Amino acid sequence: MNRKPNKFIAAILGLLLQPFAFFYVARAKLAFAYMGAQLAVAILNMTYLRTFPVAATALAVSFALACAIHAYRLAKCYDVSRTRPTYSRWHGLLAVLALFVAIPFALRSFVAEPFRFPSGSMLPSIQPGSYLITQKWGYGNYGTFGLKLWQANLSAAVNRGDIMVFEFPPDPSIHYAKRVVGLPGDTVEYINKRLVINGKAVPSGKAASVDDQSGHSLQHERPGSVAHAVILKDDSPSVFPESVRDFPHRDQCAYSETGFRCRVPAEHYFMMGDNRDNSNDSRYWGFVPTPNIVGKVIHVFR
Repeated sequence: MNRKPNKFIAAILGLLLQPFAFFYVARAKLAFAYMGAQLAVAILNMTYLRTFPVAATALAVSFALACAIHAYRLAKCYDVSRTRPTYSRWHGLLAVLALFVAIPFALRSFVAEPFRFPSGSMLPSIQPGSYLITQKWGYGNYGTFGLKLWQANLSAAVNRGDIMVFEFPPDPSIHYAKRVVGLPGDTVEYINKRLVINGKAVPSGKAASVDDQSGHSLQHERPGSVAHAVILKDDSPSVFPESVRDFPHRDQCAYSETGFRCRVPAEHYFMMGDNRDNSNDSRYWGFVPTPNIVGKVIHVFR
């Protein structure tokens, strides 16, 4: 018997799993069209409407209701003389669902993954609440949603100046994002707010005032091939020695009232935030081991 799709099931799927409602009513082209529209809505909500939560919610709800109504009408008017394709039956829908779960899971695990950055430690480069698109392929730490699938050797380059997402060494369940300042074997010094790598001062220069009332200034640094901005607070020390933890290879660092000097061990990296005086980074909790590297930030959605 060639049963027509249930209109109420179609409406529920339209509310909860929009593209699958149209697979259910045997309209594969519409399913892919709604999939593209759903992706566009998600991108709008992550970017332009991120600071307008009411508008973002209204858009998402309106889209779901439109899908539910459309799917309901298609199911109600379904021509029973048509043979329902396999993908529209329950076992076909399960197979399609499994495929659509597996593909994003694989992409997030091995190719690229979005992370939401909550803090202001990377200002002005990354605004709080931004989404970081992170390249994962080549960095060896593969997995997503807290599941680690595979650990491989690092095959992609980690360069000074790159912003990397990594597992926080004191608690690997937490992901941090900081800028690479020191590579394995480097000697990193930060004395009186001046960054020195392997005995050479990193090119820098004062750019502009951020907030004259708070004493913050904007400065450009070029630890690698590309310059970036850092925020400095004039009356803040280079490091607070009393806040430094007892971390692995702590003996490779020397701290003083004017700053610190660290020798980066093999297979480790030294990370610092661009909001230099408001960043919990390698100055305080130590070096990032290579296996903790998750990936390189390749795009920021503000």
